[in-house]
Amino acid sequence: MAAVDDVDGGVGIIAQEDLGSRQLCQVFEEVSDEERESLLEQAIEIIARIQAATAKAFELDSIACRLAFDEAKLAWELNFFFEHYFTSLRKESLSHGQTAELKVELNDVAAELSACRRVLCHRDYHTANLMLDKAGKIRIVDHQDARMGPATYDLVSLLLDRQPAPPSLAEIRAHRLFFLDARVRNGLDAIDPDDFSKEFRLMTIQRGLKAIGTFSYQTAVCGRGAFYERHIQPTLLIVLQAAEWGLLSDEHFTVDGTLIEAAASLKSFRPRDEPPSQGSDGGTPSNRWVDFHGEKRSNTTHQSRTDPEALLAKKGPGKEARLAYAGHALMENHNGLLVDFQVTQATGTAERDAVPELIDQLREDGFHPQTLGADKGYDTHACVADLRERKVTPHVSQNTRWAAQCDRRPNDAACGVCRQPENP
Repeated sequence: MAAVDDVDGGVGIIAQEDLGSRQLCQVFEEVSDEERESLLEQAIEIIARIQAATAKAFELDSIACRLAFDEAKLAWELNFFFEHYFTSLRKESLSHGQTAELKVELNDVAAELSACRRVLCHRDYHTANLMLDKAGKIRIVDHQDARMGPATYDLVSLLLDRQPAPPSLAEIRAHRLFFLDARVRNGLDAIDPDDFSKEFRLMTIQRGLKAIGTFSYQTAVCGRGAFYERHIQPTLLIVLQAAEWGLLSDEHFTVDGTLIEAAASLKSFRPRDEPPSQGSDGGTPSNRWVDFHGEKRSNTTHQSRTDPEALLAKKGPGKEARLAYAGHALMENHNGLLVDFQVTQATGTAERDAVPELIDQLREDGFHPQTLGADKGYDTHACVADLRERKVTPHVSQNTRWAAQCDRRPNDAACGVCRQPENP
């Protein structure tokens, strides 16, 4: 914080150190990604130092230790959002039932957060309130509203306030873990990462809605929309992202493949060494391919002239072959929600070849996959080995022709729970 040089309480003047005008949010736009990350980690470290001063605040009987984000305060902020987002900004009147249902949800969020263990919080710890001084050191301003609150409060504000778009879940998770380590480095008790993640999610919803209320009020009531209105939609997306975290399993997933028929017709599937036709009217070489029955065709010898990446494929024995792509759906097992869908060429091994990329992408998105359920088409030694290499237990239906299979017996009830349902 800025050093205080002099105070005159009679006239309400405080003379303090000049920290300059370089806000951290402005600096972030000027520096490289590596420099930005370094500065962000410094800012996160400061949050841990602030929390480590909690006991000192009580020892000094600071005003901050007598104020708190209790249930009444958190609920008031959420009601402020309700009033100014729906009424002031949108001019919208919700039905009695909608109002009651939403307020129950908001009150539940306030109640759960108010029960969290409290530490000293800045309360408005975003990059516009952090300055970079001449020595390149981060300094804090606008700290007059400090109070006791959840350990996640300032971190949510730093990482998610006034962002142009929701950051990746993997990025958020990495910064959460860095903060938990910073707390330990500063002599604070360790917090279970899963418990902290759940609190972080709720705090993101509360803080985001509170911020939307402020942005709506400044836009609709105070006439300052030129500055504040642009933050409303991105913050709504961040809140929605956080709300969806609670619907998804973090560890247990199921994969399945399908064929997506290409727009190209079978008529376009011609020998690779055939010269292009000169026309499409009667008698030209193009019409010779209308009747291709009895002719051997394969992806090795033939290729579509209108969609060269489409391959001839069929879903199973006895099924009709068509030009297609392979689709790969990854579902979480808690509510059966789709978390990823990828499209690749429909090679004979496309389903199992897509598994490593799907698992790696899950981890990049902040999930912690522990098990993967799949049908017998994925029961190959290579696929199972890829999963085990990534510390994921394969719950795969057994292919009777070979025995790569699952870590559990085929009739094991626990294995059946993780396996994909017949009619998802």
